Amino acid sequence: MAIPYQQIFQFPRNTEHELKVNKDLSIIKNYFNYDNKLYRNGIMVECGTAEGWHDPGTFLEKNLGWKFIGFEVDPVFWPQLLMNRSSATVLKINKALTDIDGPVHFTVSAWGGNSSLQHSKDHQKELIGFKKTFQDGTYFKDITVQGITWRTFIKQYKIIKVDLFILDVEGCEIKVLNGMKDSEVMPDVMMIEFSRSDYNNTLMNEETKEDFSGFKIIKDKLK
Repeated sequence: MAIPYQQIFQFPRNTEHELKVNKDLSIIKNYFNYDNKLYRNGIMVECGTAEGWHDPGTFLEKNLGWKFIGFEVDPVFWPQLLMNRSSATVLKINKALTDIDGPVHFTVSAWGGNSSLQHSKDHQKELIGFKKTFQDGTYFKDITVQGITWRTFIKQYKIIKVDLFILDVEGCEIKVLNGMKDSEVMPDVMMIEFSRSDYNNTLMNEETKEDFSGFKIIKDKLK
């Protein structure tokens, strides 16, 4: 039985966390709403889950019976994710979605929530401008993590359907998208966070548009 969305989307907007959750949940309201009722028992995958609270997965899991799959390799966020999202309906994967299977370079930012496989130069400059450093005075730490492509993830975890894929990887979106090429299973809806330059350089280049020709790109529609 579906739940009328009018009964659910009534959150207080008095904290940064609640504002972020409401913003992300708008995609559920816009794309998984059938006859004013929200779709139940779906599957959501998020790449860049952080500590597990700033995403619509918690809402979907608790209210609509969705299964949540989260990727996170940041060494600060991973233990928090394990603690915050301990439900059996949550699959937590300590690997980086990218375009190869195997060890990959990962840059941890001292400014929490902004680590990436591939920061843009503009993003690195912005992070340095925050003047947040590690104890040794550095802005970034380079580590090695295990990478996995979307194609391998689908096969290894026997995924047959993905309703929603949220991609928030601080500048390396094209690597994740490249790892999705020729996959047997693609998400019905993708929500990708990007800057203006990311959008022009990745989502709108000719190769990407051809590889994802089955998707309709909707920009700046979520309020």
